Amino acid sequence: KQQKAGADLPASDPASEMPILIPGRFPTLDEVEDALVAEALKRAKGNQGVAATLLGLSRPALNRRLARRAARVEP
Repeated sequence: KQQKAGADLPASDPASEMPILIPGRFPTLDEVEDALVAEALKRAKGNQGVAATLLGLSRPALNRRLARRAARVEP
């Protein structure tokens, strides 16, 4: 009987891989999204195509999120 690749590896715990971004209180979804987008852009050195790939998004989807973020920040 053939076994699937990786079947003998322990399942990873996503909670152990993702640190809490704001100690002391639970962050909102908007705060978490903003932090993840900012980190992806930082790691991609501002390249939105690379940042979108890091986030598992298409570039247009990242652009929509950036536009929503800008609308929340503007007075």
